[in-house]
Amino acid sequence: MIEKFKNTISNIRKRPDYTILLITGVIMALFVGDKLFLHDYFHLQNIIFGFDLIFIFLFILLTILIVGFAVMKALVHVSAGLSLIIFLGQSYCSVPKQTENGDTALKFLIVIGLIYLIVDFIKIFYKGISEYDEIFTKIKREYFWKTILALFFLFIIFLFLWAIYQAINPIISSLCIYS
Repeated sequence: MIEKFKNTISNIRKRPDYTILLITGVIMALFVGDKLFLHDYFHLQNIIFGFDLIFIFLFILLTILIVGFAVMKALVHVSAGLSLIIFLGQSYCSVPKQTENGDTALKFLIVIGLIYLIVDFIKIFYKGISEYDEIFTKIKREYFWKTILALFFLFIIFLFLWAIYQAINPIISSLCIYS
């Protein structure tokens, strides 16, 4: 009996089909136990709700970790170019004699540099997210859940990028060419 249990656990690790069967079996055992024996001690709805909350929390945590890691990896890669753009702008603003042509040239360099950095950031970020592609492939034919997962990823990506924008915007907008 114990050997069969060990084999079942090892099969669960190998095949996700057994995981679904195990979860279904546990829920059915809780349901039968709730209806026949233990209806005074616990309620099945509370247990299922607790499991749902735990799974949702773990899903959100995993998504935030994956997206956060990919965003920070791409940001570290792009940070040298961003630092160079900010350094050029602050160095130009510290020069006592500034010209209109210099202002225009610096604005052009900042725009072209930011476009390059955004494209590079997206490329590195996509490579970082594609390392975790098995999350999408495990959801096989379920278009609805793939869509929900993709929308949730986009929401978390938006939150990280918004935080980066909030940190960098005051530095760029305080340059002398924008005042």
